[in-house]
Amino acid sequence: MWRPFRDQSPNIYQFMQHLISPGR
Repeated sequence: MWRPFRDQSPNIYQFMQHLISPGR
């Protein structure tokens, strides 16, 4: 399910934010 950072730069960024603030 997890993909390389290079494969999805913008998506991985949003994924990080989701982990940081899932309540948002």
